Amino acid sequence: MSFKLVNQQGKRLMKTLICDLHLAISLGNVKEVENVVEKLIELEADCDINLITLIGNASPLSYAVYKSNIDIVRLLLRYRCDPNRLSKDHLGRIEPPLCSAVRIGNIDVIAALLNLSQGLNINQTDFFNQTPLWLAVKNRRLDIVELIVNNETFSLDCESFRLQKSSPVYLAAKYLNNRAKILDFLIDSGITWSCFEDGYKGSSVLHWMAAVHKNVDFVNKMILAGVSQTTLLQLKTNVAIQCANKMFPLSLQDSVRIYIRKQIINKTKRPLTYKNIAHHLPQIPNILIHILVNLK
Repeated sequence: MSFKLVNQQGKRLMKTLICDLHLAISLGNVKEVENVVEKLIELEADCDINLITLIGNASPLSYAVYKSNIDIVRLLLRYRCDPNRLSKDHLGRIEPPLCSAVRIGNIDVIAALLNLSQGLNINQTDFFNQTPLWLAVKNRRLDIVELIVNNETFSLDCESFRLQKSSPVYLAAKYLNNRAKILDFLIDSGITWSCFEDGYKGSSVLHWMAAVHKNVDFVNKMILAGVSQTTLLQLKTNVAIQCANKMFPLSLQDSVRIYIRKQIINKTKRPLTYKNIAHHLPQIPNILIHILVNLK
């Protein structure tokens, strides 16, 4: 028998065993999972047991995460399954195992991935450029946020936040409902403010705390933490171009708002900031006074 034929038979056998591995995971049979993995290693010592097959378009590790089977997850990690391999779930979401685990919310599986994985990229994003930390904040899971931030391999990934145009701090500040403790923890953890502080329309985290939520305690804490109090407002001021777009015409309220801001810019001849807007308001709200008092 030629070497080429033997090699082809070996590859076919490996694909069959990988399919058997997926089947054992779907049945939750830990012993059978271990038996199949051992057979794969016997067939090829350095084989990739985390291959993606047509069964669910997922790797064995991601498949075990989907099933929330902590015993199988630990077993596969013990055999050094790649924790960073992207998989596609039944809804077409392409993401690494850690993002899947955070989205599902299984704290035991998340802890196993963080503590037992070899070479885990803790900031690896899904196909929306969302990091595990961002997903944990979105899901209002303080316990998961603490688990990720306190992990020794954690570091802030500013690039993914710039691509997504949102950071965990910005998300928690904008949508504060049931996220106040999360925001408090992120601030105490020293999450940098320079890492995409602004949102989609130039509104900073301080804007949401002051102008929207009117939360003096958080405003004071953010100022002490070093958040910029003079962030430029990146406002759309070209009314003619905006109104020319017939598919998305500006409302009367938006048009008036833009007109007022243009008048302030023309009058002050300075960039538009919270501070010089405040100087032209008839009545300054208490929350804004608090910011102005703390301006250096």
